[in-house]
Amino acid sequence: MMNKNRVKSELFMQKALSELSAKKFGRVFIFIAIGWTLLIAALMIWNYHRMSRETLNQAITEAQTAFAKDVAYRQWVNNHGGVYAPITEQSPPNPYLEDISERDIKTPSGRSLTLINGAYMARQVYELLGNQFGSSTRITSLKPLRPANQPDEWESEALRQIANGKKAVWDFQEINGSKKFRYIEGMKTKKPCLKCHEAQGHREGDIRGGISISIEWSRYHNMFMRHVKADIATFIGIWAVCLAGILMAGNRTKKYMQQLHRAEEEKNEMDRRLLHAQKLESLGVMASGIAHDFNNVLTTIIGNLALAQKKLSVDSPVVNNIINAMKGAKSASELTRQMLAYSGKGYFQIEQIDLNRLVQDNFDILKSSISKSVTFNLKTEPDLSLIEGDSGQIQQIVLNLITNASESIGDGIGTVTVTTGAGYFGVKEIEKSRLNKKPDPGHFVWVMVSDTGCGMDEGVQEKIFDPFFTTKFTGRGLGMSAVLGIIKSHNGAIMVESAPGEGTVMQVLFPALMQHAAAEVIEEQKKDGQEIKKTGSAAGKIMVVDDEDMVRSVCVDIIKYCGFGVFAACNGAEAIEIFKEHSQDISCVILDATMPVMDGAETFEKLRELNPDIKIIVSTGYSTENIRKRFPGFENSMFIQKPFTLEKLRHALQGD
Repeated sequence: MMNKNRVKSELFMQKALSELSAKKFGRVFIFIAIGWTLLIAALMIWNYHRMSRETLNQAITEAQTAFAKDVAYRQWVNNHGGVYAPITEQSPPNPYLEDISERDIKTPSGRSLTLINGAYMARQVYELLGNQFGSSTRITSLKPLRPANQPDEWESEALRQIANGKKAVWDFQEINGSKKFRYIEGMKTKKPCLKCHEAQGHREGDIRGGISISIEWSRYHNMFMRHVKADIATFIGIWAVCLAGILMAGNRTKKYMQQLHRAEEEKNEMDRRLLHAQKLESLGVMASGIAHDFNNVLTTIIGNLALAQKKLSVDSPVVNNIINAMKGAKSASELTRQMLAYSGKGYFQIEQIDLNRLVQDNFDILKSSISKSVTFNLKTEPDLSLIEGDSGQIQQIVLNLITNASESIGDGIGTVTVTTGAGYFGVKEIEKSRLNKKPDPGHFVWVMVSDTGCGMDEGVQEKIFDPFFTTKFTGRGLGMSAVLGIIKSHNGAIMVESAPGEGTVMQVLFPALMQHAAAEVIEEQKKDGQEIKKTGSAAGKIMVVDDEDMVRSVCVDIIKYCGFGVFAACNGAEAIEIFKEHSQDISCVILDATMPVMDGAETFEKLRELNPDIKIIVSTGYSTENIRKRFPGFENSMFIQKPFTLEKLRHALQGD
């Protein structure tokens, strides 16, 4: 569904473009250029605000890092109860620690030391560093012990906000003509701090003040502006390049619009062919299924008719009725054969074929299929490469093409010419094939049937391979669809050229065998109703495995008529159980290829595991090649095609 919607939307857009005039088309690209310019402008504004936020976050991070560092130093000093340092002009005794008896001590060598607490150390570090790194730090409090720690107006307001629960406060201020980023974060009273601050009424956990950090904003601003300018240049460059691309695309699209109508028609034709191919494929699957089920019915009918005929005397008045019924059943089997051929799953007897000899040997048969008012010509190219295929099926292809050619001439005078030849066909030639699946380019042997008949228009040519399509008053219309299936199974191709009043030419390609392959001598051919490798006559009991009750029943009756004992199983699982119990008695298994529960291929494999030498006859309506692909080790088994006769089954059982 999504693919169909996508195809529809693409076709709609193409149609809309094709209907635009040159003037309207120019306006479209003007709007595109304006839209692109607005988009770039919006991106520049967004990027400006994004970088502004990032710059501010960097300043906040720097301030938070400085705060965390200072708090860590203070905490370390306070956790150790302070540190002692020599008394100097820069580090006089701390007057706020005079109540501590050991504030000032002397070393054994007589050196005077004074106690430095965390706040004292931090203040000295702040005074030492000053503003040399573009930032300054100081301790401040709403209740300062030291007058120099008295907060300014901004710090006072910030400390009140922190006292009310805010973690930190930041803002921008002009100080001495310079823009500063100011940041302050509160400090909680810890137990060591109470030595100095308990007298102020502070308790452990109270917010007693904060560390105020001022950062020169100019260095962040300068960095911000450098990035902004670089980004603006980048955006302008992208805008200019893409705008030039839009203009170039506009010029190219003008040329494209001139070809759009033709491209749209080609795409529609491609979609139509795809849908047509999918329809034919679906019909092929349906035809294969119907033929398979119908073959089971015909096997039952033909088998029971044969048994009935054997049980009646020659003088019985119903013998002729049985013979006529048998003929009708065999005609029906021919119909299923055509349906399987159309689906590409028909039975094929593969061999190496000289196409010239096949056509020449069947010259009289082919000639008899056309009207006596039609001249029949045969032109063969000598020394053709061999091909591999089913000679009967290829003969059927030529016969159908000649019959159609003759009927296109009708009662008038005309000519049908059959020509053979060989050559290399490249991609362009192969693409002309009416088959959805194209063979690879290469060397092909071909047969061409041309006529001087009425010809066909495009509408008829599109339908000639459809099942049940016919331009005749009578007939099933299966001939050409069966031809298509046979060609597909031979990995070939078919080309059709025709026009009303100009006759028709149909050319069928078959892959040519390489010279070394054609020179090989094949001593054994795959034959209808025979095994690849015979295993001798059957002795003992026979097991019939088939899920169709009627087929299983008639096979049991035929086997009993032939003088064998018999076991019957309706699926593979039941067959395995019977074989395990009676393996010494069973000498042959007739196995249906397609079954529920456990299919023929799996049953085949399990039987071979139990007894590698057991004779297995695979029964199906499909081709030997189809069975080969599904059944491992099939070369050591036999094959019998449904619908089979009593004689064919008897011969298979007896191995003659």
